[in-house]
Amino acid sequence: MVVVAIAGGTGGIGGAIVDTLRPNPHHKMIILTRKIPDAPHATDTFVTLDYSDVDAMAKALDDNNVHTVISALRVFDPASSDAESNLVKATAKAKTPKRFIASAWGIQYADETPVGQARGRTLTELRTTDLEWTRFDNGFFLDYYGPPTFKSYMQRVAWAIDIAHKKAGIPGTGNEPMTFTYTFDVAKFVVAALDLPKWEQLMYCYGEKTTWNKVLKQAEDATGKTFTQHYRFQG
Repeated sequence: MVVVAIAGGTGGIGGAIVDTLRPNPHHKMIILTRKIPDAPHATDTFVTLDYSDVDAMAKALDDNNVHTVISALRVFDPASSDAESNLVKATAKAKTPKRFIASAWGIQYADETPVGQARGRTLTELRTTDLEWTRFDNGFFLDYYGPPTFKSYMQRVAWAIDIAHKKAGIPGTGNEPMTFTYTFDVAKFVVAALDLPKWEQLMYCYGEKTTWNKVLKQAEDATGKTFTQHYRFQG
């Protein structure tokens, strides 16, 4: 049994990972957070962090005998990139941690985009360490397209298909292959990966391989409505 620390485990993909790892008998879990939630789960252990203080974070990881750090921080701009980069530095500086999962959930962003640059800084930092590390490419989150009763900690975003307003802005022809994965299925992949003897630096997981046009037809069939459609071609 090893101690797994989840940074950003109070919501989003982190919330799904926490819920999935909580009943697992093979690992002990702690949640790294800036602020403890108002109504925490009774059995969860929280450790508050200042992501600007590398030394204090390293001490917290050692004090809790953390072996693996999973980052579920929302990394999308310079400030959030700094936070995760500092977490990598702290994990590398501490004595007990051996593994790190970077917050690159969802699709891979082009290097020239702000999100791609923010996430890229983490990977650059990881390459300077002796940590074993990985990241997951799971395609688009299925959570964005489910009904309101669909269990999810994700903020709803209408990527390409806006079911509520019956609109679709499809990239490309709509026939290009793509993947969807439910956050709780991603979490199952992550928990299973904790027991792998060796990690690749990029791991893929997906629940459904399809196309935007097929998803659009499914949305129209499910709602009984014809969506307003626009196709966005590049080049």
